[in-house]
Amino acid sequence: MDLATTRALAILRGLGVPHPSAASVRILLAWQACENTPPTWHNPLATTLGAPGSVPVNGVGVQAYPTEAAGIAATVATLQNGFYPGLVAALRTGSVPAFLAAAAEIRTWGTKPHCLAGRLGQPGPSPWASAAVPLTFVGVVIGIPWALALLRRR
Repeated sequence: MDLATTRALAILRGLGVPHPSAASVRILLAWQACENTPPTWHNPLATTLGAPGSVPVNGVGVQAYPTEAAGIAATVATLQNGFYPGLVAALRTGSVPAFLAAAAEIRTWGTKPHCLAGRLGQPGPSPWASAAVPLTFVGVVIGIPWALALLRRR
């Protein structure tokens, strides 16, 4: 069994899932791939929770843990801190649609929902969703196509 699968199973066991579904494992494999942390950090989902012996490894405080067990424990503790009930429920049931529907929680974690949706083969929010808002030009709200036409005329 590869490291990512071993980590997924350990996280699910830590969440109280004695017999994880293939879908639950698949969700966690996709999540690990989107986080893309080095194995030496022992931090499959890039949590920022400090623990004895951990050290921050980037500007947002993602931690490197001294052991795999410490990293899994920190990951489980972070998932259970109350900010991620939708994600935890979806992991427990193995529901990919419910997991992706918790996009606000995914963003709180810091993962890009469109990465997860793509890796899980599901439609998801566009990475450019925030660019779809109208632009304001000298106090006048304009739509994106009109603004682009205006800029091309210059």
